[in-house]
Amino acid sequence: EAKYIIISPRSKLKSVRDFNGFTSVSRTKMSADLLGDAVLVKSNADHNPRTRDKPAHVFIYECTRNDSYQPDTDEPFADEGMTTITDDTICKKCQMTFKSFHGNVDIQDQGVVQWTRRFRNHIIHCKGNR
Repeated sequence: EAKYIIISPRSKLKSVRDFNGFTSVSRTKMSADLLGDAVLVKSNADHNPRTRDKPAHVFIYECTRNDSYQPDTDEPFADEGMTTITDDTICKKCQMTFKSFHGNVDIQDQGVVQWTRRFRNHIIHCKGNR
């Protein structure tokens, strides 16, 4: 079981989280002080008086390789059929349609982009129970 370790100041790395080449990604928060002299890039927070006194953290991502992923033929990120979302688009995990997701709300009121983004996020994070 191959593992990859990523150290980043960013609390979320969507490209790592959603990458089909990993079966799992776990994140651990760690004080940057524990790295000592190992930090290669000085933070901009050191120059900003508002953030200078805040504790600096880094995040360690432990990624487990997906052995069945073939980079030459497989898509790097799951599309989940989300290129075009219509009222009939279905979440494959819980079988909810986009129409039932937004209910009786006219999506034009808040914007199609916002509602389709919400439904895409639902599809990505759905646990399969309604």
